[in-house]
Amino acid sequence: MRPLQLFIVVNVLYFFTQPISAYRTFEGPLRYHLELQEYSDEFASSLIEKRLRGKSGAEREAFEERFNHTVHIYAKTLIFLGIPIFTLLFAGLFWARKQYFAEHFFAAIHFWTTAMLLFIVLGVLMAGPIALLRASGAKAFPGWVPEVIEQGPLFSIAIYAYRTIRQVYGQTRWLSLLKTLVIGYLWVPIAVLIRFLIFLITVYSVELFAARLRSEGFKSLATEPL
Repeated sequence: MRPLQLFIVVNVLYFFTQPISAYRTFEGPLRYHLELQEYSDEFASSLIEKRLRGKSGAEREAFEERFNHTVHIYAKTLIFLGIPIFTLLFAGLFWARKQYFAEHFFAAIHFWTTAMLLFIVLGVLMAGPIALLRASGAKAFPGWVPEVIEQGPLFSIAIYAYRTIRQVYGQTRWLSLLKTLVIGYLWVPIAVLIRFLIFLITVYSVELFAARLRSEGFKSLATEPL
């Protein structure tokens, strides 16, 4: 199976397994983006407030409900955003090798596809243990257990990143380890960037949908909850 075909298959699997997965890395309701992200105070809150200024309480509730419905879908379908980001990262990490950009692109497809596959498998397998952890408040386990379970995908992805660097780019063990640490360090910022992009796309999608309804004479539908 070709890389793009494999990615599409994994994307479909990711879409259908997210409801039962323990790891919903890119999904979150509007309040999650407005209160719990690095971009919440500086950008997200002011962006939403600017668009909802002068709106009634019902209109604000309708916007939030439409946002939550839309972002639930986009968080499962826009995971391809990781491919160009990792393409640029690989191009930067391995610029001295003077490889074609397409080579970094296909390496990024393989890496991101495997990362998503790890999220799928571990997310389904760990759904039960993580639910138990949350139900018990993690008090029934040693302190390191919740951290290991929560960070399981990151550890697995780091191992695969090391393998990719060794096999695809032919780096030495120590250089591969160093660049694996760089990828691991950047994983959270990259995840935040993808969430931020999904947030922006969702905001403008909801706005465009409401504007289209108003232009077609369905003004009441544009301001009503789903």
